[in-house]
Amino acid sequence: MAFSQDTGGRPDGSIGRFWSVDCLQDSHSDAATLAYFHWDADTGDLVTASFSAPFEVPKGKHSSFTARQAIEKSWYWLRALGFAREGTRWQCDREPYWKYSNWTLHWQGRERSVTMHIDAISGDFLNASTVPDTTAGR
Repeated sequence: MAFSQDTGGRPDGSIGRFWSVDCLQDSHSDAATLAYFHWDADTGDLVTASFSAPFEVPKGKHSSFTARQAIEKSWYWLRALGFAREGTRWQCDREPYWKYSNWTLHWQGRERSVTMHIDAISGDFLNASTVPDTTAGR
C-alpha cells in the first residue's frame, strides 16, 4: 500500500486536505494499482474509489448484465463504500447507460451525487466518484 496526503480544491471552490491510498499488486514502486481510495481528510467522506479489473474484456462481447441488474449491483456498492449511509435516501436519477463494456449509473442523494461504473460483462465494481450537491438546502 502507498499512502499520501495533499491539499486540493473542492467543488465549492474551497481548499481542503485529502488522503489517498493505493493498494498495489506488489511492493515494487512500479507495481500496478489494484484499488485506489481518495478521502476528504476534513470531513472523512470518501470522494473516489476505483478497482482495476484483472482481465481485458473480449472484443465483441456484449453486456450480460441488464440495466436493472446494474442498478442492483451499484446500490450494493453505494452502501458498501459508505456513500449511502443508513437512513439516507438515494435514487438512480438517470437511466443507466452501457458504453465501452461498462454500465454508468448516476445516483442522487440529499447532499451529494455519485457516478459509478460497473463492468457490464462480469458485474464487478470499477469506480465511483462523488460530489456534494451544492443546491442542497436551497
